[in-house]
Amino acid sequence: LVPLVRLNVGGKTFCTSLSTIQKDPHSMLCRMFSGAFAESVENYEDAEIFIDRCGERFGSVLNYLRDGTLNEERSRATLCDLLDEADFFGLDGMRALVWERLEELEAAE
Repeated sequence: LVPLVRLNVGGKTFCTSLSTIQKDPHSMLCRMFSGAFAESVENYEDAEIFIDRCGERFGSVLNYLRDGTLNEERSRATLCDLLDEADFFGLDGMRALVWERLEELEAAE
């Protein structure tokens, strides 16, 4: 069986595999579920873990962890929001992709 994690992010519920959450070993999400934090999540299989961030943007964070890409074209404002999420969750690869997309938008103007 694949261990599942239930997250409540800004009031929106997500269910994903533990392996997806731990895809980036340097991310805050991975450390939350690995015991690296003093307040690490224990018994995550039996609980819904609350993260006080925007649930709308968290779907993009999970998609990045699943396949390493930013899926759809985005506006500058949305990309800046995703940059904040990448910084918060410690996702350097996602941060680099967002910057790349922002530079593409700037070059197209």
